[in-house]
Amino acid sequence: MKRKLIIGTIVFVVLYVIFGGDSNEKKSTLIFEIVDKQKEFVKLIDSMRTLYLKEENQLKLTNIRKQRKSELKKLFKNRKVSNWKGKITSLTTGSDQKAYVKIKLHGSRNITIENNSLYGEGILGNTKTYSNLTELEIGDFVNFSGRFMNDYENKDYLDEWSSTEYGSMDEPEFRFIFKSINQYNPIEKSDDSD
Repeated sequence: MKRKLIIGTIVFVVLYVIFGGDSNEKKSTLIFEIVDKQKEFVKLIDSMRTLYLKEENQLKLTNIRKQRKSELKKLFKNRKVSNWKGKITSLTTGSDQKAYVKIKLHGSRNITIENNSLYGEGILGNTKTYSNLTELEIGDFVNFSGRFMNDYENKDYLDEWSSTEYGSMDEPEFRFIFKSINQYNPIEKSDDSD
């Protein structure tokens, strides 16, 4: 009997620890203030991705990419964006001593925005943007502005540099010239639903 009581107590304590019990810790949610253009962009890219991944006919797949291109043209007249939010996923310097950054766009599954060391699109060391980047780390949230690169291959309207059509549609990597990058602190809202 005593053994069952001890085992029962141990099981209770383990379950309590695993499932949290009545914790006094307040949980919080991060709230991001996202501009409408970013929301529209993410919605467009993600909806075209969904269509693409459901299709098997190669001709239809290519047509979905062309449709995305057409919609991007409508969304961006001059390719400029301002006050977009994301998270730094890569931050490096090249042999040219310029800064190269890759940002996962907030609200997206896997859209990245980046400047490209192969084309020398880095951020010069004598700029405010470079100075701001020296204070940031991978995983930091940022607010950024700039412009998408022109698509000289005429496949996506905004320059997307995946090596395959599938990569372009599933995990797009858009080339970008950064005008500014600043640390962004989302609003922290505590969940007081007790």
